[in-house]
Amino acid sequence: MEHIIKVNHTVTPIQDLKSKIRIITISDIHYGQKMSIKKINRVFKLVDELNPDYICLLGDNIDTTNAISSFKKRKDFLDTLKRSGQIAPTLIGLADHDMRYCHFDGHISVDVQNDFWDEVDDCDNLHVLDNTGYEDEKTCFFGYTLPNYYYHAEYSLPKNSCCSTTRKDEDVDTLVEDMEFHKHLFKLYRNPGKYNAILFHSPQNLCDVRVASYLRGFDHIYSGHMHEGCMPPILDEVVRGNIGLISPQRELFPKIARGIIKTSFGTICIINGGITKIHESANPIFQPMNHFLPMHIDVIDVMPSEQELQKEYIRTSKYRYLK
Repeated sequence: MEHIIKVNHTVTPIQDLKSKIRIITISDIHYGQKMSIKKINRVFKLVDELNPDYICLLGDNIDTTNAISSFKKRKDFLDTLKRSGQIAPTLIGLADHDMRYCHFDGHISVDVQNDFWDEVDDCDNLHVLDNTGYEDEKTCFFGYTLPNYYYHAEYSLPKNSCCSTTRKDEDVDTLVEDMEFHKHLFKLYRNPGKYNAILFHSPQNLCDVRVASYLRGFDHIYSGHMHEGCMPPILDEVVRGNIGLISPQRELFPKIARGIIKTSFGTICIINGGITKIHESANPIFQPMNHFLPMHIDVIDVMPSEQELQKEYIRTSKYRYLK
């Protein structure tokens, strides 16, 4: 499946929008030490052909910081990101894999690599949204960075945290506590007179009413993280809804793994299936599954509300072969 990609196309109307906006979202590239940059460049060649106004990279852009430890790998990946910036303004969210290092014994530790992301942010038309926003005359994007200790319970909580020390991965109380701490940002990077979207890597707890309440006022939530639930193409087409086969946390049949969901306040979240399904730092036993699981990108056409659709959104899909 190195050359097969599924393109999900969503058309949705937004009230008071003055003109059509096309956004392409890409998640979970998981660029690693073994991955060829040619694979990612094929994806961006297609993105260029689809003529987006904005490109959103939704996190887990690299698998671990080992992937950018050599000069060549670092330069190759940076050049690919620069290519994205030449296509359209590229908004880059960060997630746990973007900020972790894998030791020789398999142990994982936090490794933020601010120098690399600062270098990316300094490039033309590239914007790293690490709890920051991007705004122009039409749009306002906010990139919310979920903390590392949210994804992995083994990481220590902040000293002033009230959350349980016996929590599990992706604990909702941990998320709510962090969102409360950053609540001013959810208002700061939201402009009622423009199209507003938030890059929010993991969709797992978006249906919790406390989480959803912080996201009121955003037109769309863009998430990834779930790798399409590792659903093989046949099951992906036959089984409707949002359920997946297995989650990155190794949970069987996760309920929120793919497709589109709505929060309890009505905000639509579009879950991107990701480029890499089984990343390099995962158990090698599962690596061969990548040969059976295609890549995914999302194309979102946001339309003025006067071009009224009969539904809240229309979604279609097409498989493409990348040369």
